[in-house]
Amino acid sequence: MNARIVGTISAALLCSAAGMASAQVLWANALRGPGTPADTGLNEVATTRSGAAHGLGGVWSECQPLSCPAPWGSNANTVAGFGWQGGSEGNNAVADDFVVPAGQTWTIDGIDFFAYETGAPAGPTSYTGIVIQVYNGVPGAGGTVVWGDLTTNRLAAGSSYAAHRVFSTVVAPTSGGTPTPPGFTRVVNRLRANTPGLSLGEGTYWFEAQGMGSASFSGPWIAPLTRDCARQYHADPALNNARQRQTATWVNIVDAGQPAGTGPSVPMEVAFQVYGTATGGCPGTGAGACSRADWNEDGVIDFNDFLAFLNDFNNQDPCADLNGDGVVDFNDLLEFLNLYNAGC
Repeated sequence: MNARIVGTISAALLCSAAGMASAQVLWANALRGPGTPADTGLNEVATTRSGAAHGLGGVWSECQPLSCPAPWGSNANTVAGFGWQGGSEGNNAVADDFVVPAGQTWTIDGIDFFAYETGAPAGPTSYTGIVIQVYNGVPGAGGTVVWGDLTTNRLAAGSSYAAHRVFSTVVAPTSGGTPTPPGFTRVVNRLRANTPGLSLGEGTYWFEAQGMGSASFSGPWIAPLTRDCARQYHADPALNNARQRQTATWVNIVDAGQPAGTGPSVPMEVAFQVYGTATGGCPGTGAGACSRADWNEDGVIDFNDFLAFLNDFNNQDPCADLNGDGVVDFNDLLEFLNLYNAGC
């Protein structure tokens, strides 16, 4: 049995309560597949890289250095949030993709974003609206809108605290300068955009979204996916492919890094989650899967597939019945591990 899995099985099998809620997370962009509400992609921590504790009972989401531990590599991410200002505050938007697996139909209830306005206090969000539309291809490059618009306010009532977003506390913004100390001016909230009537069959889809907030604060800003000790998720721009519309021009979202001028610019992703229900084919059976154990069907068998399988296993999802005996039990977990260790 794979050594990295042995230590997690006992704890994972006890997580049925969390798994019940997580079955509704059809797509966690941090995993590029199904996940749990905890899979925000913000890399929440209680202590910054510089050793500063949060102190207020919350967590930090820090722009990451090139590598860990110290000396942290030559540079760090420099962007805390990307502009997605709509309404009277501007005309920018962000876009990113998600995949409905082969044979499945998703009824999507909402999409969660993680966003802030600089200077807004903790507590009820300063956001007043989110508009969103969904494309069947890349926005600005041939995709067509299949649902939604940029006029209807889809922001659900209520929001929840996610983290305090901070710049790198160990890599200075300029060569020879001083790193930025952590602060509490960027309160990231989880915001839900309701998507009534949104049903999608298999395929790759993109959302385009804008946030509206208060003119009293700077923003709105949306948090990028934040990987632990890594400036980017993957070298493949096909996976790191978020876009930003600046008025009428679409560009790829990149982070130029700091200290300024040290680069390289790396493609980025948006932190988001898709909620709803899925019917149809089981994970690992679609065209993108290299094996039945490739649970998120990204062509690679890795720990994300193990976590995704455990979510379905804990929920007694029929798709987790890998040995086909009509019962989801420990034998199915062992079967998955055999497939996992066999690789693609």
